[in-house]
Amino acid sequence: MVRNYKRKTKCHTTEEISSALNQLDEGSSFRQVAAASGISKSSLELYRKLRKQKKKDFPKKSGRKPTLSKDEEKILTILSTAADVGWPLDRVDVSDIIQKYCEKLKRKTQFKDGKPGREYMMSFFKRYKARFTSKRAKSIKIARAASEHPEIISHYIDTIKKAYDQAKIDIKDSNHARRIFNLDESGYKSESQAKMVFVPVGRPANVLTATEGKTNYSVLFAGNAAGEFIPPLVVYKSTGQSIPCGWILNGPKDTIYNTTTNGWMDQQVFCRWIPWFDRILEEREIEKPVVVIMDGCSAHISLAIVEEARARNIILVKLPPNSTHILQVLDVTVFGPSKSAWTEVIR
Repeated sequence: MVRNYKRKTKCHTTEEISSALNQLDEGSSFRQVAAASGISKSSLELYRKLRKQKKKDFPKKSGRKPTLSKDEEKILTILSTAADVGWPLDRVDVSDIIQKYCEKLKRKTQFKDGKPGREYMMSFFKRYKARFTSKRAKSIKIARAASEHPEIISHYIDTIKKAYDQAKIDIKDSNHARRIFNLDESGYKSESQAKMVFVPVGRPANVLTATEGKTNYSVLFAGNAAGEFIPPLVVYKSTGQSIPCGWILNGPKDTIYNTTTNGWMDQQVFCRWIPWFDRILEEREIEKPVVVIMDGCSAHISLAIVEEARARNIILVKLPPNSTHILQVLDVTVFGPSKSAWTEVIR
């Protein structure tokens, strides 16, 4: 249960502070004045110092400085933008965004391990309860069963239309098809799955391979409604920063490569992909804003990602949860054939 904090110290008026300082001038000790006025000795010393510096106004608030203050409006903008495109964030998402925002600015915080706790987040949303409200999400099992419900699909279509209106895209204009993109990642392996083979009785079914075992990596694909594909991004599994030359030989033209510790996309790699994607748009003279439709995996959301996309006139739209099997075009029509072809290559 969240604690309700009560102020332990009283907020003193300018008249009370001036009266206490006058008592000090008359010869009373700090201890005597502090006991009589209720103003702490340290505060009295501060007020006396400010008066000597001819400061007209005394501090009206006590305690540590707020972590975000004016920057909170940026967080609220992200919340609003995410909700507008069908990408509402929960408390954990917002906490992660605040943590990464403070880390980016190298700002010291009172948060444990640098991440806002439950009480801070409750206080944060309480301050803006007139602008934001919380609603309980459906469980994953219910959401999966309802992913094909007409209301879910209808809401998604409304979200897409809103994004098209924002980008001034006319779906009846074939020239605007170049500005509508679909994006997704898929995992691949360096070796095919084990298959049934014939060997003499009593002998093991060992197969010679080029590597010691299966290596997982992921590939990001993006294409537009006009049938143009963006060169892929390949993410290898590696603990090092550099990529061995052998890993990038004979790849598709203009492919870019990166690494993560598990071979899957993460927020940092995806955020760095956005400027590269923007450069491709400029090289191909594709008009902006563009709309990019993608799933809502955690690698696709962070304050840096949203700000990077907005700065480059890229509108991100999230697919409904558990609906990629019917709405993710790449998942339905591209990944299946590509993986079948890849299996034949590595057999």
